[in-house]
Amino acid sequence: MLLMMLPLMVLAANTAIAFGQTGPAIPFVTVTQGNASGVREPAQLVIRDQAAWLALWGRHRGSTKGPAPSIDFERDMVLAIFGGESREVRRVAIGKIVREPDRIEVWYTFMALPGPDGEGVPPVVPFQIVRLARSALPVRFVRAKTQPVY
Repeated sequence: MLLMMLPLMVLAANTAIAFGQTGPAIPFVTVTQGNASGVREPAQLVIRDQAAWLALWGRHRGSTKGPAPSIDFERDMVLAIFGGESREVRRVAIGKIVREPDRIEVWYTFMALPGPDGEGVPPVVPFQIVRLARSALPVRFVRAKTQPVY
């Protein structure tokens, strides 16, 4: 039984190292995620008020604007990661958010996904926007080093 569990324990330890599990985990909820955004440059953003949220949502949705998802900024805040425009098929994924004594750390990855290759491939703009409990602590975004996914 122990020999069967050993690979899982090694995988869990490697995941903990890759996603910097040093402080307690902070739960978060994905508001939206995908490969099409009006935010075409790489960005990591912290949104703590309604005006900034509506401005970001307008940039993100562009001409396909719908109403921004409702966020209670008295209780929550929003974190957004945009991978920038690319012809590679990629996905942005937040793996872990942890609370350190003096900051919040957001551990994320860019993952390559199988897809068509070549110049005829339209560019994608991978992103993830999440909601979590409001904090006044500064936020540090950390790109985790992982193997490409094929």
